[in-house]
Parts: sequence; structure tokens; C-alpha cells
Amino acid sequence: FYNGYKSHVRFANSANNTIEHCLFERMLYHVNNSSTSNAYAMVFFESTIDNLITNNAFEYLRMPASFQRGCNGNVYSYNYHHNELASYWSGGIFFHGKYPHSNLFEGNDANGKIGAGDNYWGRQGPRNTLFRNRLRQTARIGTEHVKNLANEPYPDLIMDQLNMIGNIVYAIYSTPGCNYESGNCYDFDRETTNMWAERNITRDDRGANYGFIEKTPEPTSVFVGNVDGDKAPAGWSTFNMPASLYLTEKPAFWPDGKPWPCIGSDVDDFTGTLTKLPAQDWYEALP
Repeated sequence: FYNGYKSHVRFANSANNTIEHCLFERMLYHVNNSSTSNAYAMVFFESTIDNLITNNAFEYLRMPASFQRGCNGNVYSYNYHHNELASYWSGGIFFHGKYPHSNLFEGNDANGKIGAGDNYWGRQGPRNTLFRNRLRQTARIGTEHVKNLANEPYPDLIMDQLNMIGNIVYAIYSTPGCNYESGNCYDFDRETTNMWAERNITRDDRGANYGFIEKTPEPTSVFVGNVDGDKAPAGWSTFNMPASLYLTEKPAFWPDGKPWPCIGSDVDDFTGTLTKLPAQDWYEALP
């Protein structure tokens, strides 16, 4: 897929589709209009359910995927996201409101700036899960307070029951009315409840004012055992984090000899040579 206008693929009221081993490149809306809005390579909305997006490559895109408007039960896994041009301001995966819920993001490798949820179109539903993802450079996961004032009122709650487990990221953050780069963020998002953030490795050492998790947040949240720093503590040896939340064995496209899983806080801490996803291998082999 090359030179889409505002999206390459849009799912609406769709079920049981699989997109595998595809390359998504450039978005005309973003490039020609220098816009940092819209330009989502893939959009899931209107109760789209049970679709699998796996083993794909995304390049020169602002946002590979946006999940919104009630979509649920979708899996976005083992995808490689590559941007080398600084002018392509890039997010990663995004929960964009109107109650997307129960979607799984597993084993992806991205150098976009964020994997996040916002409240532009209202709140997110429960059980969206980020599991074993690698966000390179200064990429981070969290929530954005960007309420659409023209469409208020919306509930103050941004996201309910967001799960972040075993990810490798620069920071876990929130921006309820603050700017991540300049600081003044909360220790964690007071507009999110029932959070499970466990076994993530983060590398931002600037402190809670920059959205870095240092302590247990509000009593309404569940926050267990996050790790700050590059090394996992000895106690992790008793934590049985599964290889996958939807597979019982490595996927059929996984080459023999490549470790599986190859991303996750128990196998990957940025200190050595990173194991590439199969999608990165075939992407780099393209002519």
C-alpha cells in the first residue's frame, strides 16, 4: 500500500479479517498538507471485531493504527514500524475514543513516539492491553488529555483498565493537561482507573514530574511491580509471563532459529543486540 490519502485500510462493522505480510508506506494527507492530524494507515471503528493484523511493515507514516468507536477483540501483533525522516512526526498505536475495548497489541517493534490513548472523542473502554512491545529511542506509552472542546461534554475518565505488561519503552507517562517534554506531569494519570502496569522496563530517569512512574498512583488504580532502570530484579524469576496472550506456539511465519518471543522485558533490555522481528527481516530485504 503506497500513498494513501488519509488511510490505507479502514475497517467498519467488519469481522474475521487477516492482514499479514503487507507493506504500508506514506500517507498523502500527511505529506502534502504537513498535517499532524489524521493520516492513520489503519483505522478500526464502528464495532469492528476479531481481526488480526500481523507480520506487517509500516514506514514513513504518522500513525500506523488507530482504534476507536467501539472496536473490540482485535489483535495487532508482530508488526514493524520504521521511520527515518524527522519530518514524519510519528505516533505508534492509538486508542482514540468512543469506547474501543479489549484490543491486544503484542510483540510489535516501533520507533514512533507513543503508544497511547486519548479522550478526543471520549473515553476508552476496558481491557485494552499492550504486551511485550518494544518502543525504540524516546518512545513511550501512556495517556493523552486532548479533549475535543467542540464536542463536550465527555466523561473526564480517559481510559479504564488499561494493561501494560512486559513492554520495553523509554517512559510510561500521562499528560492530563501537561506537556511531556517540559514536565509538570502527574506521577500517573489520575483520569485512568484500574491500571495494571507490570514488568515493564523504562529508561527515563527524569522523575515523576516528567510522567515517569515512581510510586503507586491514586487509590482507584491498580499498579503492581513496575521496574525503573535497565535490569530486572531477581524476583522476576518467579513471574511466569507467557510468550503470548493469544498464541499457544510461535506463529507459522516465524523462522526456525529465531527466538520466540524476541521482544519483552524478560528477553530484551536494550543492552545487547536486539532480535529483529520477521517483519523487519523481510522489510530490510526488499529491493
